[in-house]
Amino acid sequence: MIAEKKVYNFEEGVEQITERMRSLLLQQDYVVLAIAGPWPNDTNIGKTTLVGNLGRTCIREDIPYIEASDETTLSIRYKNYPGIKRMDRGVIILGAMSSPIFEADEEQIAQDKSSDDLKVKKAANSIGLPISKIDLRIFITRPDRPPIRKVDSMWSDVIINNEHAIDDPYKYR
Repeated sequence: MIAEKKVYNFEEGVEQITERMRSLLLQQDYVVLAIAGPWPNDTNIGKTTLVGNLGRTCIREDIPYIEASDETTLSIRYKNYPGIKRMDRGVIILGAMSSPIFEADEEQIAQDKSSDDLKVKKAANSIGLPISKIDLRIFITRPDRPPIRKVDSMWSDVIINNEHAIDDPYKYR
């Protein structure tokens, strides 16, 4: 039986992620955050805003961090961040990961997570970062989108329903 997860508003979600990130950094040198939205429509839900908020938190707390879309862009972003070459601790924020596309059972979700962990580990290890897995999976959506699917809840550690998200007024001009 899957326990129901609390769904946070944007501000509560940022606080929850920040608290967990700080706690993890007390126990380990690196923390990997993976942010995903609802498939197939994950635009204009607040992923970029969330990444920005988490990045500013890292800056305020003097925690080195790298932002990348996913594991495929991690090495490019790492090479382009000045001063990060000797990052001996910090946060990796993967701001455009994917939640599962299809409904799945717990076993399939565990396999998908394991596969994602392995991809992130390989990408990080290729640039010298000793990462073993994604530490915190964040699912973000907005109230006017379809309901949060069971598979998204199973995939995520933190769920945010971003009531501030709006469609980009310039996107379809």
